[in-house]
Amino acid sequence: MAQKSDAIVDAQVQLAKYGIRASFDGIIASVAGKTTKGEDVASGTVMAVLVTPQKIATITLNEIDIAKVKLGQKATVTFDAVEDLTMTGAVAEIDTIGTTTQGVVNYGVQVALDDQDDRIKSGMSVSVAIVTDMKPDALLVPNTAVKTSNGGRYVETFPGTTEIGVVTSSAPRSARASRSA
Repeated sequence: MAQKSDAIVDAQVQLAKYGIRASFDGIIASVAGKTTKGEDVASGTVMAVLVTPQKIATITLNEIDIAKVKLGQKATVTFDAVEDLTMTGAVAEIDTIGTTTQGVVNYGVQVALDDQDDRIKSGMSVSVAIVTDMKPDALLVPNTAVKTSNGGRYVETFPGTTEIGVVTSSAPRSARASRSA
C-alpha cells in the first residue's frame, strides 16, 4: 500500500512539471499556435495571452534609470490613444534580470494602476513618470533664475507675489537661498 501511495505522489510530481500555470488570475485572450499532447515546447515560448482584471502598464527602463526605481513607488500614467486620461499607480514588479539590446541593458517594470477605465485596452502605448524622490517644502525654480554673487546663490523675486506668471510693475529683489540650488 505504501509503495502505491509513493507511486501516486511521484506521478503527481511528474504531472506538475508538464502543466502550464500563470502566476496570476486572468482571462485567456488568445492562444498561440497549436501543440499536440506530449509535444515539447521550448522555454520562453508564448503559449497564450492572459488579460488580468487589474490593469497593468508594462514598460522597460535602462540600467541607469532602473537603479532609482523601487517597488511601491508612485507613478503617473498617460495614454497616447486617450488624450484626456491620466491615471495613478505604483511600481508592482521589477525584473531582476535585464535583457541586452545593442549593448544597452533594459529591465521590465510593471506599474499597477489604481483605477480601472474601460477605455484602456491591452497593448496600448503609455508614458509613465515614476516618482523616485520627493523634497517636501522645496522651491523649484529654473536654473536660469538662480543668480550667483560673492560666492552665494540667490533668486530674484517680486515683493508680495506668490503666484506663478504674475505681471507686475515692481522691480525684482534678491532673495538669498538657505540651501544651494
